[in-house]
Amino acid sequence: MDISELVPLNSEKEITKQWLGKLLSQKFCSSVTPLSWQCVLPTVCEGFLSDIAYVRVRYKSECLEEAEIQLVFKFLPQLEARRKFMLDGGFAEREVKFYEITRNPEYQRICLKSGMVLPIPECYFATYAQDCATIVMNNLKAENHKTVIIKEGSTFAQTKAALKAIAFIHATGYIFLAHNADRKNLGEITKPLDTDVLDQFFIPNLKTLVEMYEGTPTSESFKALIPATKSIYSYPLKYPLLNTIIHGDFWAGQLLFSDDESNAIVIDWQFCNIGNPVGDIMSMFFMSSDIEVLDNHLEEVLKEYWFIFTNVLKANGTEAGITFEQLVDNVEELWVCGFIILACSIHDFLPGGNLTHERLRRAIKFLEDRGMFTKLIDDINCKHG
Repeated sequence: MDISELVPLNSEKEITKQWLGKLLSQKFCSSVTPLSWQCVLPTVCEGFLSDIAYVRVRYKSECLEEAEIQLVFKFLPQLEARRKFMLDGGFAEREVKFYEITRNPEYQRICLKSGMVLPIPECYFATYAQDCATIVMNNLKAENHKTVIIKEGSTFAQTKAALKAIAFIHATGYIFLAHNADRKNLGEITKPLDTDVLDQFFIPNLKTLVEMYEGTPTSESFKALIPATKSIYSYPLKYPLLNTIIHGDFWAGQLLFSDDESNAIVIDWQFCNIGNPVGDIMSMFFMSSDIEVLDNHLEEVLKEYWFIFTNVLKANGTEAGITFEQLVDNVEELWVCGFIILACSIHDFLPGGNLTHERLRRAIKFLEDRGMFTKLIDDINCKHG
């Protein structure tokens, strides 16, 4: 059945037995008849950028006896402010394009050669049309996967699991882009994120940090950064490593861990773009990881990332042309990426219970101890001097 017969939906209210039948027939490549289905909405909001619905379908196909499947539907948010944010930033299009890429036969062959399973939910349907988007995936929470957010900081083991998962996606994305150098049909993800969108979060949070550290040199550092956010966003471009498909908002809230937390699945690809993979690594470090992991296990977790990344490349007969030492050096040069993503999250994370003031202060101290703020301000002053 041609996927074009399926249209995106505005909300769970538009799901019908007929629509589900088309979806499952297309997925299983045979005629499927839904016998019954049930839709359940989360009791609390599970996402800022999407409305979620969990759908359980009892069905029968030509090839199987009666069976049941559990799905998760994502729609554009109905709340006007969030919907506008998604539409203005093209974020729904980015996520749909990501799932289109990962369902591409060429991308699937890259994954198959690696001998590993792509650590994202299996996608049944992903389409965007004007101001309407629908993504349907298997419901991993029904398969004992879980969200684990520790406000004091993700553990060493959780950080390793996160970096293993994103390393696989970075590696397969790198190979896919190398095979598609003209980047045709990659759509929205080829565009850089709108810095005006970042300013909506970054500037108010910088002002909060100014107040938090009032009367200290640290407060003065934050004051100096407020009028220079555009320069801060461009700063990482001075230190390129390689370009691949990156998540753009990578933290524990975008992960579903296995029961023993040794493996992770990466979800919520609205900020997906093409960029330096170190940005995702920094995002996990500063939005989620216990700072003790960076203080005492930085090289070890980076080696975990590097092992997966290089093995996937080797399995596909590809090299990235960089060494582990260059990766480590790039991390040391780009702590600012971690600061940007951490600062943008403060107003949401502190009241939401995803971050403690103590972990925030430890992260700021970690960056100060490495001279990040001094280096950044000196660079900005030289640029404008």
